[in-house]
Amino acid sequence: GVAVSLHMGNAQEILSGLLDFSYDIGIVADMKEDNRFFSYTISKDPLVAFVSKKHPWADRRQVSLKDLSNSRLILREKGSRTRIHVEEEFERAGLKLNIAMEVQGREAAREAVAAEIGIGFVSNPEFGHDTRLIALQLTDCDAKMTESVVCLKEKLNVRTVKAFLNCNNIPPKNHPLS
Repeated sequence: GVAVSLHMGNAQEILSGLLDFSYDIGIVADMKEDNRFFSYTISKDPLVAFVSKKHPWADRRQVSLKDLSNSRLILREKGSRTRIHVEEEFERAGLKLNIAMEVQGREAAREAVAAEIGIGFVSNPEFGHDTRLIALQLTDCDAKMTESVVCLKEKLNVRTVKAFLNCNNIPPKNHPLS
């Protein structure tokens, strides 16, 4: 008797949807401490670059930020945690970003890279299994993307929220109302 509706967006969009009660639960990248929310980190993964199978680097396994600074890059929209990590890592390394295109969402980044417009970035598990693309480890990037299950603390007693958290084995010690 539960209807499930899936909405995709960046972390800011998901948190806004939780705050305006449009969503009960979200999966958010790099959740910051916020007293309004209950959050539980489910993964912590490195960023990877990805290229088209036709790209000259498609036979490589890894790439440096310095190599990437001389390449055309596809970046996610402002507010995307992936983009923020990429910008911070390039700044830390003292390198310039050569942005070929800014796109809205991970799927648009995949399509731009597959069309050979440039090189994209995602967290390792987000890369998926697109046979048109090749993931490259970043040799000099320390950034890690976390993914967390998030809900408003005031919704922790809602039956569907409790059921979701219990079905996903979120430990009771991390669930204040279980």
